Amino acid sequence: MNLKILDQKKYPLLHREEYKLKIDFSKTTPSGSEIKEKVVGLVKISEDRVVVKCINQEFGSNSAKVLVYVYDNLMVKDSIEVIKNKKYKKKLEEERKKAFEAKKAEKAVLVEEKKVEDGKEEKTE
Repeated sequence: MNLKILDQKKYPLLHREEYKLKIDFSKTTPSGSEIKEKVVGLVKISEDRVVVKCINQEFGSNSAKVLVYVYDNLMVKDSIEVIKNKKYKKKLEEERKKAFEAKKAEKAVLVEEKKVEDGKEEKTE
C-alpha cells in the first residue's frame, strides 16, 4: 500500500490538521484501521488522535482518496467527533468514569498525605 499526501491544512480553531491522501493498493480497498496505522507511521503521533473520515475509491481502480483528521489532543477530538455505535459509546463512557474516579481517589490520597505532613510539622514546632 502506497500513501501520498495531496493536501495538508491546519485548522487552529478546531485544533486539528486535515490531510487529503491518495492511497494506491494492489488487492482490496484498505480498511479505516489499516489507513489509520499508515497515517500514524507517516505523521508520527498516537493512534487515538487520528480519525479517518472517508475513503473514496473510483470504480475499478486500485487507488482511493482519503480524508483524515489529526487532532491536537483527545479532549478536542471527543468533543467534536460523534460516536455512532451505541455499544462503543457506552464502553467509552464507562472507561472515562473509571479514569475520573481513579484520578479523584489519587487526589484524595494526596490531600490526606498533605494533612498528615502538616500535622507532623505543627507537632515538631
